[in-house]
Amino acid sequence: FKFAKINNNIITINKSFSISKKIEIPEGYRINIKPGVKIFFKNDGQLISHSPFNAKGNKTDFIHFIGQKNNKGILFINTNFSSTFEYVKFYGIDNFTDELRNIPGAITFYQSDVVFDNTVFDTNYSGDDLLNIVRSRFTINNSKLINSNADALDSDFSSGIIYNTK
Repeated sequence: FKFAKINNNIITINKSFSISKKIEIPEGYRINIKPGVKIFFKNDGQLISHSPFNAKGNKTDFIHFIGQKNNKGILFINTNFSSTFEYVKFYGIDNFTDELRNIPGAITFYQSDVVFDNTVFDTNYSGDDLLNIVRSRFTINNSKLINSNADALDSDFSSGIIYNTK
């Protein structure tokens, strides 16, 4: 990948790029995303990850996941380790669909623990949920969930803490 460096089992994404098909990351990796990176989902772009993400932007340099025309959502499934998203913005992501699944959430964590800090979830054009968390532990702090089609957050069979969040 031109936008990433791979060293053993660590994938570091340090450049912006577009996804226009299904990208599936197998288990056994750790994905680090550097501040300022923008990931665009367009046409049939979708992401499935069986590995945890460490996406840490900062106050002046957010990381962006931007949905464009007809994207197919983001799914984290059975990641084994917790993901962290700090100073991240998700915008315009559609619900996750593929040949096997039609999930109501735009960003879904299934059996994948996650921490969100200073994260913005804004606008899902299809599906019900901006953020769908299933059978997972989670923390959401200093974050915003806005312009949802239906439920901003749907948590099923999960346990979590939410504070300073709108």
